[in-house]
Amino acid sequence: MRLIIYSGLCCLLLLGCQKDDAIVEEEQTATVMPTALPFTKASFDNLDLFADPTANWQIAGGVFVDRTQDNALEINEGSSILVNQPTSDTNSDLYTAFEHSDIELELEVMMPKGSNSGIYLQSRYEVQLLDSWGKKEVGAGDMGGIYERWDDSKADGQKGYEGYAPKMNAAKAPGLWQSLKIVFHAPRFDATGQKTKNAQFKEIRLNGVLIHENVSLSGPTRGPTSEEEVALAPLRIQGDHGAVAFRNMRYKLYDGENVKLNNMTVKEYESETDGIPDISTLKLKTENSTDSISYEAASTRDKFALVYEGDLVVPNAGEYLFKLNVNVADVLFVVNNDTLFLIEDDLEIEHTQIRTVDLAVGANSFILIYNKSRRWWKRGLKLSVEGPGIELHPLHSPSSAFIGAVPEPILISKEDEAVLQRGFLMHNGAKLTHAISVGTPEGIHYSFDLAMGALLQVWGGDFLDVTDMWHERGEKQLSVPIGAVVDFHGQPSIARLASDNAAWPDSLQATDFRPLGYEIDNEGNPNFMHESYGTTVSHQLFPSSTERRVTRQVSLEGNEALWLKIDEGVTIEQLKDGSYAVNDYEYFIEMEDRLKDKAVIRHSKNKTELLLKLDAETRTAAYDIIW
Repeated sequence: MRLIIYSGLCCLLLLGCQKDDAIVEEEQTATVMPTALPFTKASFDNLDLFADPTANWQIAGGVFVDRTQDNALEINEGSSILVNQPTSDTNSDLYTAFEHSDIELELEVMMPKGSNSGIYLQSRYEVQLLDSWGKKEVGAGDMGGIYERWDDSKADGQKGYEGYAPKMNAAKAPGLWQSLKIVFHAPRFDATGQKTKNAQFKEIRLNGVLIHENVSLSGPTRGPTSEEEVALAPLRIQGDHGAVAFRNMRYKLYDGENVKLNNMTVKEYESETDGIPDISTLKLKTENSTDSISYEAASTRDKFALVYEGDLVVPNAGEYLFKLNVNVADVLFVVNNDTLFLIEDDLEIEHTQIRTVDLAVGANSFILIYNKSRRWWKRGLKLSVEGPGIELHPLHSPSSAFIGAVPEPILISKEDEAVLQRGFLMHNGAKLTHAISVGTPEGIHYSFDLAMGALLQVWGGDFLDVTDMWHERGEKQLSVPIGAVVDFHGQPSIARLASDNAAWPDSLQATDFRPLGYEIDNEGNPNFMHESYGTTVSHQLFPSSTERRVTRQVSLEGNEALWLKIDEGVTIEQLKDGSYAVNDYEYFIEMEDRLKDKAVIRHSKNKTELLLKLDAETRTAAYDIIW
């Protein structure tokens, strides 16, 4: 072990030695570090979060939507869900008791059929909530849209302006929980009260899909509490249009302050040493004052070490989270003599580490050593920080991000007939090598594992991003679905079980599974086939042309009774309409009437399975997946 002293900061650096228990324990701790600072969770045990709620707002323990009726939402007693059921007499909006400036908001919302609501940031800027399921084209008034501004003085047809439609329709079916993430920046004002910067939706994601990014608003959208823009105002939920339910709401309030770099110098050294070098043995090339962190401070591409030293000026005391991204280089980052990051001899491309530390208000000393001794691999250094009331922001300059131009995305679009694309696919953390993705003219797409005979995922909207497969050498060799994806278990669909309670196999022996390829019908749709236990099994999927729904049909040729795993989830609940809600209303499964009494729900290994026995009476089974 070598002790290196640099500018009063002591760092125990292990160069070529076995790591001691303290370092090993530290690295193990780092692997379970949070990826962000915690949110404030909104309690829906009561309505205390809100100011003067009216009778149309209530707390429930469960909700059910009749998908055949407009605005039909039923509730169960209990807590954890916020529900609006407006009437002609009581239909007021709901306002939070707290006011906000910049905010990061996450929640889940359930829309009944035909329902309409909205979330107003600062009570003025609306993100629309609407049942937009199945729409081919969406506008500013659809689910996730940024509602238009309004001017009654203009002619009819021109009153609405500056509305922003979602980039794609990521809305789910009525009765399903939909995730919504909003990052909002409030308008800025100078000391005289003049606006210096517009309000901005930095990011909106619906069901994991980025639907808006960096949208600036010149003023409030239609129906604001006031046309006057302010620095602080409550969050508002629309209550006069339709039934709606919310749960799992959480938020972070930001005050607009950032961590600043002060009294910072950067020194460049010649370096051919792997690992964090002993700076005292290196030749100094340059020394300068600077106000930003960047690997581009070096005068050469490789064989150099940069040493940054200065102060992190912290506006609020408390816990801070630092995120480091580095690309095949050695990095040491120390704050107030506390080593936050030590990366040595790491050949990972785009390596990320995260650590938290408590910091006091004011100047906190730091040192950052970036050592690039290798002549190969692209360079890159990113250091970001988040703190109490402080949004995650970079301490590095934009030019310090990973080098290389971002390629134009290479996309495969849906065509007039089905499109098939073979390739590698990431699914549940595993890289599958025999996957095939199918895009359809209806805009309903899916992926199938030919090596397992399993349906992997479905999604709606656009088809595939194959940039990682086809750009340059295609190093990642992955195809990526474009849209809100529903993932399935990925295990064999068909199995022989010794008993009704036998465990479902994770994989099949070669003697129990033989791929038979696939056939294409007249519309270009594939029929996937394999042989299991001497029985020929075929899988076909038929997309709906009007809804986000696909029918899966599984057929057996042979006499042996085999089991079909229709689905697996953390939860599978049969609803009063006979359908099944999977993973706490992530999507629905709807079966043919003749199969409902034969389906079996069972619990196994902390999972819930929905199985169906395909016997002499039932050799073909069809069910719908609805999302």
